[in-house]
Amino acid sequence: MIVAIGESVYDIIFKDGKPVSSVHGGSMYNVAISLGRSGSRVSFAGYYANDKIGKASQVFLAENNVDTRNFNLINGAKSNLALAFLDKHGVPSYTFYRDKKLSGNTMNINFLEVDVFLVGSFFAINDENFSAIKTLIHKAREDNTIIVYDPNIRNQDIHNNSELVGRVNQIMQLSDFVKMSDEDATQIIGEKNINKWHRFISTAGVNKYVITRGKETAIAIFDDEEIIFDVPKIEVVSTVGAGDATTAGILSSGTNFLSSRDEFYKSVKRGIEFGSHVCTLSENFITEDFKI
Repeated sequence: MIVAIGESVYDIIFKDGKPVSSVHGGSMYNVAISLGRSGSRVSFAGYYANDKIGKASQVFLAENNVDTRNFNLINGAKSNLALAFLDKHGVPSYTFYRDKKLSGNTMNINFLEVDVFLVGSFFAINDENFSAIKTLIHKAREDNTIIVYDPNIRNQDIHNNSELVGRVNQIMQLSDFVKMSDEDATQIIGEKNINKWHRFISTAGVNKYVITRGKETAIAIFDDEEIIFDVPKIEVVSTVGAGDATTAGILSSGTNFLSSRDEFYKSVKRGIEFGSHVCTLSENFITEDFKI
């Protein structure tokens, strides 16, 4: 089983200043939904509010084949909201409205039945959650669980905050695989310099990772070997959830995705196909009937 941990938010998407769609989201939540729809065994770990949106988010997970045993109800909380404003290329900028009651809570996960533990988003490195997330990662590692990290910090320019950058580095040091976007790399490192991105990641001891670059080629490293992946040319509706779908596609290939160069290659290619598909949609995840 794959366990993805993160926050649940309700996304309201705007185009030309008007709301055009709304959907349950949150980066790791999106990954879980795409994995569930792909047929993977997946559980989402997080918290939801005791309001209509929160309850609906729990139902939506279950309807999409996502296990909810680690999705915990917080009474008295209000659901998180994310407003996503699309530019002419379908690329979003975000405004978030969060209830702190949905962070900083104790969580127990039985890692004996977990093959992959996926950690990501600003949720993982904020003041309320970082210590608990790191404790869970250590527990997962003790039980031989593969650790995957997708920073996905979304419009959080943290490169001048040494403490937050240090937290990203600590999670990377504990990870078996890292997938990040060029936006993540720039916001974390502070420069649009591919060589410096590679140096930052490799210095943390990561030797298997992927950097996606929107419509440009994706760059993957497998044990110091660089692999370049082309990205299909498509008509973009929205890029919301595209990176999350890429992560889901990589993990949907099964636990052998790090076992060899060939398996890694197939998994990353599958991830790019997932992400490209989601760019053609107004939802944050692959469709239920999506086939490669």
